[in-house]
Amino acid sequence: MGVQGLNKEIGNNLRPMYGEWRLDREVYRNLNTNQRVKKNENGTLNLIIDANAYFYYLSGMINWFIYDNKDLLDLMKKHLHYLLSIKNLKDLIFVFDGINPTLKAETEEERRQNKISSMNEFFNEVTTPGGNWLNQVNNPRTLSPSPLVQMIFIQFLVDISKIYKNIRTEFCIFEADAYIAELSKRYNGYAISNDSDFYIYNTPGYINISSLEFPKDANDGNFVIKYKLYTRDMILRYFSLTDDTLPIFATLCGNDYLKIKSYQRLRDFFKYYSRNNRARPSTQSISYFIYKNIANFVLDMDSYSLSRLTRSYINHEGITLRQTSIIERICEKIPQEFDPKLNRDFREILIKSVQQYNNTNNNINGINGRDFVISNDILSSFNSGNYFHRILNVIVKNQFECSYYFEDYSKESSWNITSNIRKSMYGLIKSRNNSINNNKGIIEEYSRNGVNISFNEVRPTFDYTYDDSSVERNYKQYLKIFDSNIEIVKKLPYYLIPVVASLRYLLKDKIEKKLFAYAEDDETYRHLPNASNYPVSYSQSKLNYYELEALIASSIAALTFTYLNKSSPYLKDNHEDTQEYLINSLSHLSLNSTSTSFSSTSISSSNLTIENNIQINDQKIHQTPPFNNIYTAMAFNGNESGRYLILKNNRHLEALQNRSSSFKNAIHIYAEFKNTLIVNSYILQVLKLTENLTSFSSFYSMYCYIWEGAYYNMVDLFRRCTNNRAKITSIFKYLFNGRNMENTDNYMRKLSQIYKEMLKAIVSQ
Repeated sequence: MGVQGLNKEIGNNLRPMYGEWRLDREVYRNLNTNQRVKKNENGTLNLIIDANAYFYYLSGMINWFIYDNKDLLDLMKKHLHYLLSIKNLKDLIFVFDGINPTLKAETEEERRQNKISSMNEFFNEVTTPGGNWLNQVNNPRTLSPSPLVQMIFIQFLVDISKIYKNIRTEFCIFEADAYIAELSKRYNGYAISNDSDFYIYNTPGYINISSLEFPKDANDGNFVIKYKLYTRDMILRYFSLTDDTLPIFATLCGNDYLKIKSYQRLRDFFKYYSRNNRARPSTQSISYFIYKNIANFVLDMDSYSLSRLTRSYINHEGITLRQTSIIERICEKIPQEFDPKLNRDFREILIKSVQQYNNTNNNINGINGRDFVISNDILSSFNSGNYFHRILNVIVKNQFECSYYFEDYSKESSWNITSNIRKSMYGLIKSRNNSINNNKGIIEEYSRNGVNISFNEVRPTFDYTYDDSSVERNYKQYLKIFDSNIEIVKKLPYYLIPVVASLRYLLKDKIEKKLFAYAEDDETYRHLPNASNYPVSYSQSKLNYYELEALIASSIAALTFTYLNKSSPYLKDNHEDTQEYLINSLSHLSLNSTSTSFSSTSISSSNLTIENNIQINDQKIHQTPPFNNIYTAMAFNGNESGRYLILKNNRHLEALQNRSSSFKNAIHIYAEFKNTLIVNSYILQVLKLTENLTSFSSFYSMYCYIWEGAYYNMVDLFRRCTNNRAKITSIFKYLFNGRNMENTDNYMRKLSQIYKEMLKAIVSQ
């Protein structure tokens, strides 16, 4: 990203200013023991952080197989506690990217293809027998996380900003770079990113995020954060340029707007420019000769004074008169390319890029000549971090990207599982934005076919519409989309409904495609079609009953981070010595005569509203639900911020890996499961349920349902265990330890009972 080769040029040749921020040990210790700290009202240091760069900076420190949300959350919490402990800190402002502008379409396509290639390579590495990926930090060559991971990152920062007044989050509809630079100037703060464009923006100072050095712990003798700072004056002196000429120089070097490799004659022109033109002594310190030649070329073009400007020059908004003069002279001077389109577009691209560097191209009213309208309602949701930018893209560009993440790239895309409900989702997006008949009604979907980018035109369906006056009606539409508007689902505790709805949809899709298989004598599934004897195309993934059950059980294990933690107020009662009471008080389910464990629900069939469900379940805790905020959820266990269940080892994952085809299928099934959760979250956001229902806010990222390590260790065990549903308690005990091993038998029985009821709701028709 940024200016081609600029990080290397500056990093190798321009000495930065070395600095450090001193940390307050007491503040840091208080933060780590979950004590609130007050904002330093006398602080003067403002840090404006590129949230996207921060995400990828942290991502390089964790494993991506087996990926665990908790690793990312723990790392974020640790680093933010360090940053909050800076003695002179005033504010931390995290700024999120939005949608890439159309002018970056070529760059965007290259990145898509690179992500597909990288994730395919990573999948092949992980599934190659004998790999040592479990015992080392492993990353794809180019990281491409699922949207769930990105939404977890967003949710954590939004949630922690609700706790500490000196943390803010800002969301940009388009690129964040120019806004970060603007905020940096407004608050006289440092911009922190990894994008070399920030050497070009006019800011009080730029810190490459990779230069930050955090202490090991609070006992570190030198309790500071070290950094390397570059100022605007340092950059201008090194290249012998000015505020007017630096943005033009950067663009001609090649950036995300101007793909210099496409301009072969211009590249040759710069390569040989020094042969025919005298180099200025002031540019001799520039190391890379192409940079030196471009700097001299720009300075030569600048030698024409402002007095040479005539009325024939158009003064473009957002660039200075001198920049206009230089750009016009450049267009006259450079050689013409063989492709006429490149010649036509060059001037516009150069102007747009300079506008961006001048911090003046942030208008949201138009894109590539086409106007679009974002309703104030959606804009408010987006600005508060409740409307992910990928679904905003449906409004802005009539596009949707089926992003590329960890899956089997020899099979159909995991996004195929949600192809039908995405049509309903697009209709809901346009409905809420009051634009059902706007923009031709066609959505351009970018997905993959094998290891290549694919493109499809999809027409939204309008079977469902957003109702801004009725939360309950929106909730019912949500359930209908996932084929879950039935009593047995609606009577589940509300915090189980999103994952049950997702698994019901996954199972339904597999059944319709004749891709669900189970043992012939299995009474649990015998009312469902069995595809165990059907041939399966190599590109398809069959859902085996043991994979479905591993998905359910791993979701329950993941929920021990929050709602199903042994200390959770949702499970707490005053009858610890009575097993039957524990089971009966667990839920308000009403089951048919084949069940023996639960009492009848207190919700009548005629009053199965989601608000009643929430009220009945949340009234047990007599406090604000602690899991609506990820940061407070992590503090729930005191200093042990994690799940109650602890996976003993990865022995069963290693056994699964030795069965290569089963391992690959299990990976792809989990990718499809994640995809149902992704689209589930998107639909909850579009219907505004994660905002209007406070208790649903934790479902923005679905973080409470994901534990990949548990799933992969369960698949082979469920396959080999006979009558496993009768032994689910034993399976939990076999795979997991508890943080506190006292009196875990009743707790494990609770989890086992929840498993059985989730399974029953999922297979019900």
